[in-house]
Amino acid sequence: MKKIMMLLFFISSINVTFAGVATGEIAYLFLKDNNVNFKLKNDPCGAYGNYGFNTTNPSGKDWYAQILAAAHAGVPIEVHYLNPCENVSKPVSYLIQHFN
Repeated sequence: MKKIMMLLFFISSINVTFAGVATGEIAYLFLKDNNVNFKLKNDPCGAYGNYGFNTTNPSGKDWYAQILAAAHAGVPIEVHYLNPCENVSKPVSYLIQHFN
């Protein structure tokens, strides 16, 4: 019983927050200072489909390399983001690259 209670406590303490998921090929990439902004082709947020992250965070340089590789290969990337579809750049929570 004690192990079950500890497991339930651990599961309830995990806080995964993201507002949405979008998948598509990279339409464009914009770099300024340490900020990377990009847009996906056929984005579900339409004109508001702009995503961003900072390359100074621990995953930022890896994400940048992942986006460049996906853009050059012309393969879709899955973006998990924090803000809903609004007229702001949505901070990236994490990226997933699916391989066929």
